[in-house]
Amino acid sequence: MTDQSLVCCCQKENLLRAVRSLQVASQTTLQRAVPLLSSQDGLGLLGPSQIHNLSEKSSQFCRDLEDVGNLLLFRQDEITQKILIPSCGGSSSVHWCSDSSFYVCGANGPYIHLIASNGKPAQVLHCFDEGIFLPDCITMTRHCSVATTDLAEGLVRIYNPNSQPSWVKVGGKFMSPRGISLDSTGRILVAEYGSGTVQGFHVDRAFRVQGVRQVSGLRGPVCVCSTPDGGFAVSEECGDVKIFSSNFKLTGSLSKTYQHTFGNPAGICCDPEGNILVADEQKKNVTLFPPNGSPICVVSKGLAKPAGVACSHFGFLYVADSGDNCVKMYRYRVRPYYNPTSPRGTGEVTEGLMWKGSSTRPGSTLNRRWHWSYLTAGWPSDRTVRQGSGSQAREEVKRGRWRKRVHFSIITMAVKIFFPTCCSAAENGLLIGRWMEEHQSAVVLAILHFPFIPGNVKRYLGHLEQVTGQSLSVLGTWSNSKAEKNEQMENFLGDLSSIFAHRPWLRMAREASSKFWDCRIEGQGDGADVEMVLVYYDQRKLMLSELHNVAEHSEITTVFDTVARNRTLFARDKYDEGPVKLTHWQSEGVEASIIVELCKQASVPACAFLSFLLSLITYVTRVLGGKPLSFLWNKLSVCEQLGKRLDSLRLISSSKTAQDHNLFMRKANTFVSLLLDVVLGVVLMSWLYRGNHIGQLADALIPVADHVALELQGLLQWLMGAPAGLKMNRALDEVLGRFFMYHIHLWISYIRLMSPFIEVILWYIGLSACLGLSVALSILSDIIALLTFHIYCFYVYGARLYCLKVHGLASLWRLFRGKKWNVLRQRVDSCSYDLDQLFLGTLLFTILLFLLPTTALYYLVFTLLRLLVVLVQGVIQMIINLLNSLPLYALVLRLCRSYRLAAGVKFRMLLQEEGKSLRLLMQINPLPYGNVLQQYKIPAGKFYPKDSWGSLCKKLFIGELIYPWRQERDKQD
Repeated sequence: MTDQSLVCCCQKENLLRAVRSLQVASQTTLQRAVPLLSSQDGLGLLGPSQIHNLSEKSSQFCRDLEDVGNLLLFRQDEITQKILIPSCGGSSSVHWCSDSSFYVCGANGPYIHLIASNGKPAQVLHCFDEGIFLPDCITMTRHCSVATTDLAEGLVRIYNPNSQPSWVKVGGKFMSPRGISLDSTGRILVAEYGSGTVQGFHVDRAFRVQGVRQVSGLRGPVCVCSTPDGGFAVSEECGDVKIFSSNFKLTGSLSKTYQHTFGNPAGICCDPEGNILVADEQKKNVTLFPPNGSPICVVSKGLAKPAGVACSHFGFLYVADSGDNCVKMYRYRVRPYYNPTSPRGTGEVTEGLMWKGSSTRPGSTLNRRWHWSYLTAGWPSDRTVRQGSGSQAREEVKRGRWRKRVHFSIITMAVKIFFPTCCSAAENGLLIGRWMEEHQSAVVLAILHFPFIPGNVKRYLGHLEQVTGQSLSVLGTWSNSKAEKNEQMENFLGDLSSIFAHRPWLRMAREASSKFWDCRIEGQGDGADVEMVLVYYDQRKLMLSELHNVAEHSEITTVFDTVARNRTLFARDKYDEGPVKLTHWQSEGVEASIIVELCKQASVPACAFLSFLLSLITYVTRVLGGKPLSFLWNKLSVCEQLGKRLDSLRLISSSKTAQDHNLFMRKANTFVSLLLDVVLGVVLMSWLYRGNHIGQLADALIPVADHVALELQGLLQWLMGAPAGLKMNRALDEVLGRFFMYHIHLWISYIRLMSPFIEVILWYIGLSACLGLSVALSILSDIIALLTFHIYCFYVYGARLYCLKVHGLASLWRLFRGKKWNVLRQRVDSCSYDLDQLFLGTLLFTILLFLLPTTALYYLVFTLLRLLVVLVQGVIQMIINLLNSLPLYALVLRLCRSYRLAAGVKFRMLLQEEGKSLRLLMQINPLPYGNVLQQYKIPAGKFYPKDSWGSLCKKLFIGELIYPWRQERDKQD
């Protein structure tokens, strides 16, 4: 039976309905007849064995009907396209994207190719990270990033263009990672060939691994794919394909379930209906395993060495044939995801509008509750339709208070037209825009008015395609009811479809004295019923906005990208003396600001002068960066802050144009943060030098330092007595008290020596506030560190002495138990000691144990003082970090122009009338403030490792020093 025409497709659908009806009738007849035939009150003609045989025959009959239905539903060996892969060395893996493009990696080439829907290469990702690596398998993460396995190095890498290098290593070292996939929860699944395991883990936005789970006991797992029920399937080399549930439990295998023998199952994939497709490298075919029925060989010939396989949502199968170094595209379904069963059907799901049940899986039962949505990310599901009596249904709008009765119907095909609101009052003309075949949608960008020459229009559209990289065309005609009716003009508009050969051809007309439009589509070719959905959008907001947290190849992302990349089209208004006259959001004249343009021109010499100053400063910092000045440069907070500000100036003074939105926002946020920091610093400096506040601070500083020293002397006198009634070791207490008292006298002498110069020092230090408030706070932090240097010395002395005793007691305690610490193996081993060693250890243990309380008390007091100073410095550092990382430009942009930062879109249904096209108004959902802070937070640059509360308490207990300003690698005792 051929299915090249709509008649044959309809015949197949009717036959499938008959098959389903036979299945239901067989089961129903058996259920009703068995009680009557087996009961003694009835006929009593059947026994248990006969009933069992009837049940087996009925089940076999239903399975045969299921096989017939599958043979009618799926196609076999229907190749539609053969796509050669350049510089690949044999394609080994393929991954399909929602916009009909796909990624493919080669067996011997360090490249990952992105192939567009037309079969042409769109992008090449070079696999380079500290050297060249060869990708083995690819997938897409939930953040729409490319993830691949590196078999040679035993790594999993994720492509991040904003990092250096671009390929980020995820997780630890794997033994031999082969297959990689993503399950329904966003968990990355990695098949490890050598260890025979499949690991699953989540990856956050900082590329940290979380929630690791694994299954073991596999024999050479090669490929892994997710299933719609939340589980996954794994293919074993020269073995079987095993199925696992979402909790990583084995549920079965394809060979046992279907009585099928594999040769070498290489690539596997699963479509949204749960059909598992397996590419057998040895048998050179692709077999489909449906949830019900027998396996079907959808590709039985024409394959040299199938290595990878992927399926699309539109009924296409992509097979990576490494033997032919190409990707072969097959159509394996009669229609994309169509279930013709009447009581269980969900309607025909195409690339457009759909009705779907509470389950997102096609084929789910149509009962009680329905959702209306689109098949792309970012389309909200705000409305629910509850099934009513007859053909009526009630539509409840969750976000409104009105209800409306609508007719329930199954939509066979829907075409979405995105129309700019600025063109609603435009005169008659042509619709200029982009047709998105993969989504069955049209984006109208402008309306071209008469008079025009068709040749000039085609040349102009060709020029736009070269500039923007997108194919624009004449989508159809536009007729405005407000314009004077002209029969010749109407006929001329109808004949334009033969001049601009675009299929489908749209005809839109604004009806007189009505809010509704007449929308028709011509040239679909298959004669199917077409529903038109008219979506109004604000062109200016869409062009200026940046979409966040939406799938890269979704329909909404494509619409935003289409409008944003056609700035050249919007630069021409209807007053231009050019080949065409257009209506769009800038039709009345190009929107621009003379102030902005003057600032751009003035910034060129300013940036050049700033770059010269930065080069001079960089040379000076290199000179100061040599030893021993580098030690001081790394320990002072003001030096670190000056280094950060130097990096910020180098970033904003760069003459290179920002390549993407994130880099532009980072530059803008850095500039605004630096500007606010300098303004606050100048305000602080003006306050310091107004009213002689510098002298007042200098006069108050010396008495405060003397007061702190006197309080420390009183504290030491209290410790040298009987603090809190505790009896201390008299000799040790006296030695420690005199030792610390001597340091306090030295500190007081140092302060008295510096007191005549304090005001002059503060006067010159105050001038540094013009560099910014953060620099002034850094200097304040350094001044506090210098004024409390004696407290830091006391803390170090006490901590070292206490740590020495704690470690000594721990070592002697191991001696009592006959053990010792093995330095080479880093473990505790058994050891035999002599009698004199045990006696000497007992003696030392006793001495250290009785001296420990005195040392511990001094250590506790000075640690509390040290933590108080660290707390003050930490608060100051938090304020500095807030000034350095706060994305002020993004916050102001979110507050004043919320549409510039979009988190998605929402749709509001306009006034609807039966028999008319559905009309929606697309509005932009602004990005929440929390996401703005997280997305555009300025990197703090040099960060310090943070200790947990447990590790901090452990360090304090055993006497380890706490360095809040130093890295882990600098912590050397």
